[in-house]
Amino acid sequence: MNAYTRVLESLLYADIDNLRTVASLIDQVAGHYRFVANGVAATTIAPPSPNLINGLNFAVREIEETTGRHILAQGIGSSLAVITPENAEGQGVDMFLATVSLVKPMNVAIFAFDEEVDLPIAMVAAGSLPTRVIFRLVAAPKTLSWGGNLLEAIATLSQTPPDVILVSAATLQEIPPSLEELGQSIALLQDMHEPRDRALVIVVGSKAVQDTLYPLLHKNSTLEAVLIEDQPDEYTVAEETLDLLETYYQETRIARLPGFGAIQSWSNFTIRSAPAMRTLSIRHLSRQTSGSILYAYIGSEATQVVAANATAYRSFIDVDWGTGYSLVNLLQGEVLEQVLRWTPGMTPERDLLALLWQRALRPHIRPTMEDLLWLEHAAARVLLGKTIRTLPATYRHETGFPAPDFLIGSGGVIQNVPRPAQAAMILIDAVQPVGVMRLLRERLGLLPLVGYLAEEEQRLVADLLRFDMFETLGTLIVPFGEMSPGKKVLEFTMPMPGGGAYTVEVEAGQLYREYVPPGAKLTLELKPARGIDIGEGSGRKRTVTIHGGSVGLIVDARGRPIPQVETLVTQRKLVQDWMLYVGS
Repeated sequence: MNAYTRVLESLLYADIDNLRTVASLIDQVAGHYRFVANGVAATTIAPPSPNLINGLNFAVREIEETTGRHILAQGIGSSLAVITPENAEGQGVDMFLATVSLVKPMNVAIFAFDEEVDLPIAMVAAGSLPTRVIFRLVAAPKTLSWGGNLLEAIATLSQTPPDVILVSAATLQEIPPSLEELGQSIALLQDMHEPRDRALVIVVGSKAVQDTLYPLLHKNSTLEAVLIEDQPDEYTVAEETLDLLETYYQETRIARLPGFGAIQSWSNFTIRSAPAMRTLSIRHLSRQTSGSILYAYIGSEATQVVAANATAYRSFIDVDWGTGYSLVNLLQGEVLEQVLRWTPGMTPERDLLALLWQRALRPHIRPTMEDLLWLEHAAARVLLGKTIRTLPATYRHETGFPAPDFLIGSGGVIQNVPRPAQAAMILIDAVQPVGVMRLLRERLGLLPLVGYLAEEEQRLVADLLRFDMFETLGTLIVPFGEMSPGKKVLEFTMPMPGGGAYTVEVEAGQLYREYVPPGAKLTLELKPARGIDIGEGSGRKRTVTIHGGSVGLIVDARGRPIPQVETLVTQRKLVQDWMLYVGS
C-alpha cells in the first residue's frame, strides 16, 4: 500500500461481490474512528448494466442521502468521482479503498518438496485467494524423487491447464536431480499450450533452486520468484508467495471486471482481493490475542475458512459453494437432503424444494418468508459444514482446530440474521466445535480493512476492532465423550445477578442457554462426568471465564457429530426444538 502523507480523518470503503456492492463511511467521532453509515446496491456486473461503477454509485448515493454529506462530484466527462481529500466543509473523504470478494477462480498446480513446510506454504498462499488446486504432488521423503508421478502430472495438466504452477522448494538445502526433472516436465507442459494459455510459474526457493529452474523455463514461461536466503519462516514465505499470487489475480481477474478502470480511478490504492485481506486480517488478530481463532465466511459464491494462532495459520476457500447463484449446487442428492434436514417446521419438502429453486434464481433479494429464511440458514449450515469437513489435511497443522478459543462468523447470512441466536446456531451446527470458546460475528463486513491497513493505520484499525468490527454473541461450552441418552454429562454452579447461585446439570442430548449480558464476566467451575472431556482430559474439572454477549452462555451436549434421526419429519421437528430452546 502506498504511503499516505496527511492525517487520515475519513475513509470510504467498498466491497464488491457477485450480488451486492456495499459502501461504508468511516469518520472520526469524539476522537475515535467509527463506522458512520453504509449503502447497499446490487452489483452491476451483468446486462443491462455491465459496469461495476454503476452499482458503486448507487451504494455511495445511499450514504449521501443518509448522512447529508456529499461524497461524489462530477469527474471527467459524464463520470462521477470521489471528492478527496475531505474539504473544510466536511464534504468528501480523505481515502477510498475497495476490495472484490469473488471473481472467476484461478486453477493452481502445486509441486512441493516437503510435506511439513513446503506444502503448507503453497496451500496457505493458494487458500487465501479464490483458487482451485487442480493438482498437487509432494516429493518422496528422503529421496525427494517423483517416481512416475510427473508423467501423470503432465497428462492431467495438459487436459486441464493451470493458471499458476507453484513450485515450493523452500526447504531444499542441496539440489536433487528431481528438481531438474521437474523443470524439464514443466517446460514440456508449457510447450503443449499456446503462449497466451501458458501458466505463470512461481518458484519458492534458494538462489540455487532459482538458478536450476531458470535456464529450463525462461524461454517459454513467465517466472516469478520468492527468494529464500536463510532458514525459511514458513508463514513469512507464505505471505510473500500470496503477494505474487494476488498480483497475478489482480491483473488477470480483477482488472478485467467491467468498470474496473473507473473504480480504480477513484483511488491511489490498488483494488485488492477481499479473501486475501480476510486471511491477513485474521492473521493480524491472532497475533494480538493469546488464543486460536477459527473464522468462517459464508459468501454469495464461496465459503472461506481461516484458522490461526500466534504462530501459524491456514486459509481455505471453497469456490463452488455459496448462498448466491451457486445455491443451485445444493439441489442434488444427499446435499439437498441435508438442507431439508436442517430446515425446521412442517412445510412439505416439495414446497421447500420450490422455494430453494426460487432462492437460487433470485439470491439478491432478502428472504421475506419464514420458510425461505429457514432454508437460507439451513443452506448456510450445509455449505460451511461441507467446507469444514473437506479441508485439506495440511489445513489442520498447528492451528488448534477444531477447538478454537474464538469462533467468528461472517458473510451476508450471518450478518443479516433477525436474531443473534440464529447466527450462533448456524456456526455451532455447521462447525461442530468442541471445548470452550467465545462466539463472535462480524457486524458490518469491514474485516478486509484490517488486513489492508494494519501496518499503515494502526489507530484506525484498533478503533474499528474496539467499537464496530465484531458483535460478541457469548460463550459456547461443548462437552464431548460418551453421550448416553439421559446421562448427566456436566455440572456447574451459576451465580445469580442479585447474589446467590444455583446448580446447573446438563444431560446428554440437551442444549442449555443462559443469558449473560454483554460485558459481563463469570467464573465457572465445570465438573464433567466420567468419560466426558471439556478440554482438560476425561472427567477432569476445568475453571473457565465466561464472557457475556447478545446470546449469552450456550452449553451444547448433543454430542459430536450432532446426531440425526432416521426420518426427515422427526429430524426437522428436532431441529425446530433446538432453535426454539436457544431463541433462534
